[in-house]
Amino acid sequence: MGSVRTPKPLPEELRGREFTSAEAAVLGVPRHRLRAGDLERVAHGIYRERAAELDLFLRLRALTQALPGAWVSHHTAGTVQRLWLPSRIEREALLHLSRERGTAPVRRPGVVGHTLMVADGEVACWNGFALTTKSRTWLDLARYLELGELVAIGDQLIRIPRRRFEGRSDPYATREGLAELVGRHPNLPGVRLARAAIELMRVGSDSAKETELRLAILAHGLPEPRLQVPLDPADPYSFTADLGYEEYRLALQYDGVPHRFWPRKVKDNRRNEAFVEAGWRSMVFDSSDAAEGFRGAVARIGRYLVTARERGAVEPGRFRRSA
Repeated sequence: MGSVRTPKPLPEELRGREFTSAEAAVLGVPRHRLRAGDLERVAHGIYRERAAELDLFLRLRALTQALPGAWVSHHTAGTVQRLWLPSRIEREALLHLSRERGTAPVRRPGVVGHTLMVADGEVACWNGFALTTKSRTWLDLARYLELGELVAIGDQLIRIPRRRFEGRSDPYATREGLAELVGRHPNLPGVRLARAAIELMRVGSDSAKETELRLAILAHGLPEPRLQVPLDPADPYSFTADLGYEEYRLALQYDGVPHRFWPRKVKDNRRNEAFVEAGWRSMVFDSSDAAEGFRGAVARIGRYLVTARERGAVEPGRFRRSA
């Protein structure tokens, strides 16, 4: 009997996310590799790994069936729901399961057991097992996260999706809904951080790094930028800036890993050229800027805003030079 060949590991840039056949080709992945059993085709030309996800679903289904009253929560719920999570949370191998307050917590090897008070509608059945809603997962994670991280997940929940790409038009949550949820659980660990995070959430952030850049700008005393700023507000198909200042004609873009590949890179170049041709300054940031906490990026933005105001390019307004 012939042996079954193990597929060659994917390049690190493609792991843990959906990717296109064009991206795979740029990284030297042959076409036949996309047909291997460890991958699934999400849509035409779009693929992702599936073995780990399927294995996790099967384990959770078996555990919750063997443990009456238990549901998936915290870190594990966030992973299942594909919420953005900081790497230290993503890497955790332990599974998090919860039960109602007043009952015995789950005690099993490899499982972190919690007991929680939950209201109607905060736990739902999905894919054959019970788990917290995305909003309740966000609140349960508050005790483990830093403020900026909690804001990033919140921004993910309240962003307005693009129907033609995501198949939905309603956000997962609203700031008002999250505030109501927090109000129902005033004594939950992390609730004070959750309240602070809600005040900092904004609709329009398409990635955790965009949120991180915005918060870094605010932390240095600069004016808060708008999100998803169109070059031509009258054109529904206009190029947009991830963040920007219309009054300063400054467009800010964060280009993550997917932006390194054609045809996304071609579109990004056209976007940047369009802003420049219209008289805007276009600043593009990437993972190297994120790695230093956007300190250099914020300094560049601050210098530009100060210079623009000093030369009278904008109307006077509330502005404070960064420290």
